[in-house]
Amino acid sequence: MSAEMGAPPLYGSPETNPVVPAGGEKQIPSPPDHPAAPSPLEVKAVREIIVSLSRALRASRVYQSDNPAFQKILQDYVDRLCSFLQGQEEMVWELSQSQILFRGHTIYENQDPSESLVLRLYRDGIRQLRFYRGIEPGEAEEFFEILRLGLYQEAEDEEDLAALFWERDIPHLECLAVESWGESGEGEAEADFSTLSQGILEHGRAELESLWEASPGSVSSGMTSTSTPTPSIAHLSTQLRPLSIFPLSQEEIDKVRTEMAAEAKRDLGQEFIDLLLEILSAREEIEGEREILAMLERIIDSYCQQGDFHRPYNTLRLLRRLQDSSSGLPEARRKRIGEAIERMGGSDQLGALVKVLNRADEDTLFAFRAYAYFLGPGAIVPLCEMTGELKQMKFRRLLCETIVQMAQGQVHRLEPALRDQRWYVVRNVAYILGMMKDPQGVRLLRELVRHPEFRVKKEAIRSLGSIGNAEARRVLLGCLEAADPQAQVAAAHALASLQERKALPSLLRIIQARDFLRREKEDRKAFFDALGRLGSNEQIPLLEGLLFRRNFFQRREIEEDREGAARALALIGTAEARRILQKGIKGRDKAIAQACRSALSSLPTVAGLAGEEEWM
Repeated sequence: MSAEMGAPPLYGSPETNPVVPAGGEKQIPSPPDHPAAPSPLEVKAVREIIVSLSRALRASRVYQSDNPAFQKILQDYVDRLCSFLQGQEEMVWELSQSQILFRGHTIYENQDPSESLVLRLYRDGIRQLRFYRGIEPGEAEEFFEILRLGLYQEAEDEEDLAALFWERDIPHLECLAVESWGESGEGEAEADFSTLSQGILEHGRAELESLWEASPGSVSSGMTSTSTPTPSIAHLSTQLRPLSIFPLSQEEIDKVRTEMAAEAKRDLGQEFIDLLLEILSAREEIEGEREILAMLERIIDSYCQQGDFHRPYNTLRLLRRLQDSSSGLPEARRKRIGEAIERMGGSDQLGALVKVLNRADEDTLFAFRAYAYFLGPGAIVPLCEMTGELKQMKFRRLLCETIVQMAQGQVHRLEPALRDQRWYVVRNVAYILGMMKDPQGVRLLRELVRHPEFRVKKEAIRSLGSIGNAEARRVLLGCLEAADPQAQVAAAHALASLQERKALPSLLRIIQARDFLRREKEDRKAFFDALGRLGSNEQIPLLEGLLFRRNFFQRREIEEDREGAARALALIGTAEARRILQKGIKGRDKAIAQACRSALSSLPTVAGLAGEEEWM
């Protein structure tokens, strides 16, 4: 410290330990026997100083030193430290490997070697930090800079912190340090350290007296050095007890190994994400919002490319909370957060994940589903596009279910995906519309029933059946009347499932048409099943005629129609229909008897047939 200011007291206040004037009698000041216990408010204030200092150190890893956001965080720490010392003669921090004590109270504790404020100080021999009334903002910033260099410099560039305190010579800060000899050999480490530490005390007193003689009132706040092999100390106080160093027990060794293993498992990426989110959550205006969001986007993309969607999911979930108006954040920041999320759900970003998902396991697929949901409505079309590239049918279904949840009440967002050139993507969108069962979807599905690809057309008709409102039924009746045979079959299934009896005239007309026998067997079976599910006794005469019909031409087709008529009678299920089937069983024609018998035996399964899903 400078000679103008005089030597700050080693212990207590200037009143209890006055500085000896030049030429006066030399005295080694001694500490008070019982320092006053701090009040709860004092303990709280000192803890807040530590918290603000820790926050500033973390922010220094994210921001440049001239960034306004960093300057604001740093100023908060400086203000707290200087303000506290305006009402205190001094503030003394006692340091251990993981703790900082203030008058016997733990104000800071951190077992994390990479983030601990105290471990590096302790490792470099610093055992006590003493702050005095009148500390200036520049001195507080100087102290911060020393800690920043000590914590975050590369290993090869590390400087001894005690030496830094010596070089910087902060007037209102005093550092008590012991010289570290921890790099000596094992033989030295096992010496009698109690004797050695006592020697340190004696040597330190002699050294302190020589310093006092040489320059009274100008004791420096740094470390002294010595060329002698005996260890030296700077600003040695009688509060420093003799040191005793013992070999580690097996239990302590195991604890160290456990802590090292825990350190190896630390999720540094998540810690960095948490730091960025903490900065974004500040309600005050901050600079560099775009840079922070860009960093988050890159981090999330990196995790996704590795197939890890758990961290991106949690990050997006928290970003959605910040974006919500209830967060109390400035509107401009909430808007930027929303824009960042939309970019994450863009076609390029999601399209790049297809290869990752095609080799993913089930757990990863479910994690992606949760992640995709929080991307929001803007990701709906890119996700629809992804359904056309994923190889696993199970996951395509899973993704479609996710899109259904995302698009509820927003059917219009699916419309651009219907213009995709890949028919299978359009089919998947039709499937999604059916799962949504939103009446607004009928408008889109009406166009798809005329799609050139039958599989798209079939899925659209099935989805209209799932919606089932009056408009959807009108579209389905139109399909049954159309000249498109494939659309007729699909519409017959859907209308039968809806129990739409308005379809009966069209069904009867199709079955009685001259070209009916030329249709595919499965198509004819579908029309008979639909007639049976919608029909009543009114249709029994027609079905009875087809059951007992004989013809020497087209015998195979007639046999197939006979089976269809028997199934339809079984589905109608009235007493009259069963009477006709029993009549056929008791008749002489074995083919008719077999058809009737098969229809009755299959009665529990023929009901409810609406066609197997063949999509995807």
